[in-house]
Amino acid sequence: MVCDIASLKGHLAVPIAQAVEAGLAVTSIHPMFGPSARTLSDKVVCICECGRPDATARVVELFSATAATLVPLDFEEHDRVISYVLGLSHVVNLLFAKVLAGGAERFGDVDRVGSTTFHAQVDTARTVLEEDPDLYFAIQRLNRFTPELYDIIRREFDELSSWVTTGDRDGFAGMMETSRRWLGE
Repeated sequence: MVCDIASLKGHLAVPIAQAVEAGLAVTSIHPMFGPSARTLSDKVVCICECGRPDATARVVELFSATAATLVPLDFEEHDRVISYVLGLSHVVNLLFAKVLAGGAERFGDVDRVGSTTFHAQVDTARTVLEEDPDLYFAIQRLNRFTPELYDIIRREFDELSSWVTTGDRDGFAGMMETSRRWLGE
């Protein structure tokens, strides 16, 4: 049995299809946590079927005695979903840190008066900045859905900034309500 463990899947589609065609039992997983995880409690592992349900069942069995949450994810949809789950969350935190580092204030000056939200965001940004830059660059650079994601970010930012600069409180509030509903609140 062959099982890839990769953050991106698109570049593996052809070799995996060739391996399955050659008769190999192939499946694909993506642990949604890094090597520093000490247990699998509250951890997600995406399982991507590659045309060999027997291989997928064997990998699922490997996790049966653990506390990991196994989430089936279509192999073809994986990278699109990951562009949001990893790509967006990484870029938002990198941009947050970049804006702060490029600002006129020293970190200690803004941190000293930081709000609860600010400190929570700083903590999250720190975890991103402590990761391997080559891995995070690859997740941004090699995902074929990244350009589309960046276009969406630009569009949404332009709309948000337009509401603020033109004084469109209703547009701003409507976005917050729509987003709140989407998040299930």
